[in-house]
Amino acid sequence: EFLGTGKVIISNNITTYDDQPNLVSMVKNRDHNKLLPALFKEVVNNLDRYNSDELRIQRIDFAGNNSYEKQIRRIENSING
Repeated sequence: EFLGTGKVIISNNITTYDDQPNLVSMVKNRDHNKLLPALFKEVVNNLDRYNSDELRIQRIDFAGNNSYEKQIRRIENSING
């Protein structure tokens, strides 16, 4: 749901999004959460870049393509072959 707003998200490392750095701004390693304050400062000081139209659209599109309804349809299609 957070991605649906399109706004930047700052987080600890979430391996699900490792290959999609434009979706979530996070520390690179799960063992480096002490770097979160510096990441937060970087993002806040550069909100125009992190919340650019291009990045917002990418996040909104990703969220829309992975809604509960679409995921259920994918599961149904997988089951039904």
